[in-house]
Amino acid sequence: MLTITLANGKTYPVLQNTAVYPSGSSAVRSYMEIYMEETAMTSTAFEKLFTVSENTAEIHIVNEESGSDIGYFNYAILANVGKKRISRTDSTTGETAETMALYVRLEQLTYIEQKLAKLGISV
Repeated sequence: MLTITLANGKTYPVLQNTAVYPSGSSAVRSYMEIYMEETAMTSTAFEKLFTVSENTAEIHIVNEESGSDIGYFNYAILANVGKKRISRTDSTTGETAETMALYVRLEQLTYIEQKLAKLGISV
């Protein structure tokens, strides 16, 4: 089971589709996609959770089974939020099921954007 812990200290269960996509360049934003069960909270509460950049300044993705805890910083730009249809395949039967999930895409500030933010210049 995967969970995320936000900078506000609250922990939320997330789906296995949750992933981080590094850009490989300091001039291009990396991004993170977070998926939660549609019934985890209301769409409004979900959006509010990720609209506050103080919540997303530090995000830890924790794999409860292996105990790994990886921290991600400065994912402060809300690019997309809403619901998204996802497909799940049962590895034992091969059956595919489609469900709706809460979805957010957060982008990480580039190196230059982080430095400008420290100077008080909004990006």
